[in-house]
Amino acid sequence: MYDITFKKNGSSDFPFVLKAVMPGQSLLEIAIDHSLGLPHECGGMCSCGTCHVLLEEGSEFVEFRSKRESHQLARRQDLSVNSRLACQCVLLPGSGSIVVSLPVSFFSPSI
Repeated sequence: MYDITFKKNGSSDFPFVLKAVMPGQSLLEIAIDHSLGLPHECGGMCSCGTCHVLLEEGSEFVEFRSKRESHQLARRQDLSVNSRLACQCVLLPGSGSIVVSLPVSFFSPSI
């Protein structure tokens, strides 16, 4: 089981900490289940890149970045070494602590 912290600078609702999260779910599924408002235009199919997050801690507890995910991330201007797509970060069997930061682009109003 995992403890997951979602961070969002400048928000009184964050950090949002979840305890005892079961493996087998993606970070996107977890964010949706807890109404965190993480964008996901393609529905979690790794074809849009809108669920971009920064995985600050715990990368060893999620599936490795695939070629498809790397391709989607390469299209982003706000790419970081910690960049991941939440839809592709499926929790592996085990336990640990994960820290996810929502990038600055998450706060930009949609037009």
